[in-house]
Amino acid sequence: MGWPMNGNAAIPTRRHSILPGLIIELALAFVPSLAFLSWYAWKLLLPSPPWVAHLYLIGLAFLAFLSCRLMVCTFPLPNKLRSLLNSSLFVALWSLIWVYYALVATGLNMWGRVVSLDLVQRYSGTQLIALLDTLGVSPILLLVIFGLIVVGMVLALSRIWRRWDWVHELVGRHLSRVSTAALSIMLIAIVFARLMTFSAEPELDSFEPFSLTFFSQQAVMPMQGFKADPLVTRQLNIEAEQARLEYPESQIFESRNVVLIVVDGLRADRMGVLGADRETTPFLSALRNEGKFSMAGSVYSSCAESVCGLLAINASIYPHHFSDRLITLSEVLMIMGYEVHHYLSGDHTNFYNVSRFYGPHDIAFDGHSAGRDANDDRVVLERLSSLEQWSGSPTMIKMHLMSAHNIGRRWGQTDEFAPAANYTLPGLRDFESALNYYDNGVLQTDRVIQEALQILEQKGYLKDAVVVITGDHGELLGEHGAWGHAKTLYEPVIRVPFLLLPRWGQSVSRPLIRVDFGGLVDVAPSIAHELGLRLPATWRGLPLQQGSGSRVIHLRQGHLIGRVSRLQGALWKYWLDLRSGEEAAFNLLHDPNETTNLVESLPPALRLEWRRASYSLSGLVHAQEEPQAASSVH
Repeated sequence: MGWPMNGNAAIPTRRHSILPGLIIELALAFVPSLAFLSWYAWKLLLPSPPWVAHLYLIGLAFLAFLSCRLMVCTFPLPNKLRSLLNSSLFVALWSLIWVYYALVATGLNMWGRVVSLDLVQRYSGTQLIALLDTLGVSPILLLVIFGLIVVGMVLALSRIWRRWDWVHELVGRHLSRVSTAALSIMLIAIVFARLMTFSAEPELDSFEPFSLTFFSQQAVMPMQGFKADPLVTRQLNIEAEQARLEYPESQIFESRNVVLIVVDGLRADRMGVLGADRETTPFLSALRNEGKFSMAGSVYSSCAESVCGLLAINASIYPHHFSDRLITLSEVLMIMGYEVHHYLSGDHTNFYNVSRFYGPHDIAFDGHSAGRDANDDRVVLERLSSLEQWSGSPTMIKMHLMSAHNIGRRWGQTDEFAPAANYTLPGLRDFESALNYYDNGVLQTDRVIQEALQILEQKGYLKDAVVVITGDHGELLGEHGAWGHAKTLYEPVIRVPFLLLPRWGQSVSRPLIRVDFGGLVDVAPSIAHELGLRLPATWRGLPLQQGSGSRVIHLRQGHLIGRVSRLQGALWKYWLDLRSGEEAAFNLLHDPNETTNLVESLPPALRLEWRRASYSLSGLVHAQEEPQAASSVH
């Protein structure tokens, strides 16, 4: 039997307990969020998950769903149809939340950052199709699978609501149709008002994920996976402004053109020009054989991901020296009267607006404005082709290329190594095909560099130009059981190439300098040194032309803080895991593949020194929390 609603019609109901239905519904709504938050806090080393802030928003979503449920109750629908409608509403809303969780997890695993709204919007149309094509995934198949999952969930949940529809039962007992509609409208109004309040003051300090996504421009995470301490940043800003004031605008130097080529995800050890076991760089190798390079080898990125690697290249800083007032190579050259051009494949605007750290420029082209696949290096070549002939004014041209990256567009014209398959998605990974796929990307990169330099030479930009080629980070291809980047501090993911051609078109008379120790922080100083320019006081690197000396290269990746240094003729790498307190040390000269952890054999005083130094740096730039494991290390 049912309970009348004090209106013109009654809603037929059955006697069911309200409590079981409410518990099931709350579990469906909140348990996935609780599981996600636990993982999220673990991934970011948060002292505790942002329970209150995030569950508050999930609660608002639940109220919005409840409002829809109430409105459905105002219509005299058959039980099956009402249950199907309720389950469809729930799946429609919560599938968005669950897909969002998947995007956040993907972002944190691939590039160490919570996905931003700009990035989601960028990859919601043709860019998504291009990305799926690059990954070897059929959009139609993906849509069919997603549709089947949604339909299955709707049908399964409709069976639950046919048996335990607590809202319908509660309404049938106590509310009229008019009262139910009024309550529904009131709940929607409350949800809207609360969302407006939240948008005015998003929970950025607690790293609530929705806040970081929808208000990424206000977020306090300027670098992937890193949070800069505001007090330290303020002091560094003051120092940067002082250094900017003190930098001499009048200097005696060679105003030769500069071409800086940065390749995203380029490993040094997979380049034929640097001794790889297969020829992946025929053009660059030819330049080396002709004696055009003065320096060739590999250096260390500051981390295993793009943003801090690019900051090291452009501003010669480590993550713990991050400032809002960076002095970049572009700014230094503009002070000296250079025109500065940036031609960037990849989306540097929507990818957390990293382009704002590249410094001032006269001309800038970002892949996001290409109108097609932002990760296709042909957009850079086309832009270079549209350049006018060189005017004679000193010019810096910076390029960012994506051909070696796992989401970079492959043209299929350089697929020399087979079988080859994109290794981004788990389940599609095979070492041989992954290595071939990556090496084909390096081969395509070599071709892009050749075409780009040919264009610039034809237009006069390469006359006596300094040309530097490097990468922002490396790539893991199954080594140590890891794939991709934004994880670990092993050699494949942080060793990148450094090639310096001092004067285009001329051979170098002195012997080639083989670079085996240095950092991306040394790129800008090396270019400045080649021109005879002074280095700004904020730059942390050194000109590689002067040798590496007895210095420390700092490394950072999420919860790992490390260093590379020379010690008694050996090259040592050390890192500390802030999450577990575990340490690792490798003698890279005897163990280049990092198979034997020698941390226990280190002299106790040296190990303590390195450990304390790592914890000290973790207090300046921390992966969202002072290490909880610190208490276990004495």
